Amino acid sequence: MTVRQFEHFLKIVQCGSINKAALQLSLTQQSLQSSINSLEKQLGFTVFVRSRTGISLTPQGEEILNDIQQIMDIVEGWKRLEDDSARKVIRIAGTISMINLVMGKLVIHFKKKYPNVALEIHEARRQEAVNLVRQEAMVGIFGAVPPAEIELTRELLLKDNRTLEIMGKDDYVVFINSAHPLAKTKQIKLSQLAQFTAALYPQDDHKFCYSEIFSFFPKNTTPYYASKQENLLKLVGRDQSIAAVFPGSAIYNPNLETDRLATLPVSDFPMPGLNCLAYPKMETLSPIEEELILQIRKLFAKPID
Repeated sequence: MTVRQFEHFLKIVQCGSINKAALQLSLTQQSLQSSINSLEKQLGFTVFVRSRTGISLTPQGEEILNDIQQIMDIVEGWKRLEDDSARKVIRIAGTISMINLVMGKLVIHFKKKYPNVALEIHEARRQEAVNLVRQEAMVGIFGAVPPAEIELTRELLLKDNRTLEIMGKDDYVVFINSAHPLAKTKQIKLSQLAQFTAALYPQDDHKFCYSEIFSFFPKNTTPYYASKQENLLKLVGRDQSIAAVFPGSAIYNPNLETDRLATLPVSDFPMPGLNCLAYPKMETLSPIEEELILQIRKLFAKPID
């Protein structure tokens, strides 16, 4: 017995006529009748009886009707699982720094497990990314969000049936070359920072400058301004005279040689940054999208050393 025979059986029941069922299935009456004859031969009993008013189920046909319907419901569920990954596109919006942090590992994971799934990435300023999550039902990743903005953003997203969660605390740290003597320091204070650039939001040209950090570095150096967080941290890894302030999770960027970087927590930094994950409510997500959310959570679950 085949799923196709069950499909033919249910269509005839629905139409009450072999002729009508054949038309809807784009089959000849002979082909459809042959399929039913084969099914009856395998079952060992007839399932339909003809009369002047049409075609109806035999008692045995009545008995197997619910079973066949349940089997076809299960098959349809399997098809939906298959369709969920076939040519599936998952859209993610986020700030440049957060996209850099997570995309490498996410792409590797999903290409191995779901080769037909495409991750469509939209890099944007934070507020633009929030709007994309609201309007386009995307998944959003926002880093270094000031605590005062968290609840406002959460309320905004809730209006559009979106959820926002914080992926753990993420304080700011100074990134320096691990070969520099300062790398042995456990932490520093804000008062120790000097003309020091932190390119937190490159697209917004959002930079922080301080006045005393260069007492720790050669005085003839000048601050570096990078188009991407990743680029600036690569410079830090190559040059002992360069340093940068970023949220601590920046160290997880898979494209960085992290053994060349050391982090010094800024114990009294006035603006701790929080990582936020925004997405449509879970009941509206497909199983693959739910797994995406889980993978992003895992990436940010590891504590900063």
